[in-house]
Amino acid sequence: MTAARARNNLGQSVVPPKLSGAPTVDEMRIRLGGRARTVARAGELVSFVEAGETRIGVIVASAGACVDVWIVPADLRRIPPADLHHCDGPAGRDLQEVVMSLKIFASLWEGQRVLIASRYGGSITATVRHKCRYGAIVVRDDGVVMGAGFRALFPAGGAAC
Repeated sequence: MTAARARNNLGQSVVPPKLSGAPTVDEMRIRLGGRARTVARAGELVSFVEAGETRIGVIVASAGACVDVWIVPADLRRIPPADLHHCDGPAGRDLQEVVMSLKIFASLWEGQRVLIASRYGGSITATVRHKCRYGAIVVRDDGVVMGAGFRALFPAGGAAC
């Protein structure tokens, strides 16, 4: 989810800017929203009003008194829960893909073997070290530690030994 930026209700970015050079594990954790459990409502379609227009999004995470909601094309909004309404209406293909990715991500646990889908095709096998709001810190089979957004993570079929 590196392309997405969470914004508070004032439109200010709440995700640090992209880092230069190889990030530390702590920097990756911050970039992925901090260590957190997946919220029960992750993947729920919701609507909210922004600038007088009704928007449809998908709940990604909860951050204190606000909920992070993914909207198309790849952006986050931090919205107070009272301003969100469950949405049963149709959602576009892009949002349906995010819903599916979040449900898969919610099923993952720390220590689980996963596949990380590459944007260039293929996948990398790794083990989840820390789950975060927007993805996970994983350890590849060659020992390299990396961050991966929730949309790139899939179960590999078993827990790590």
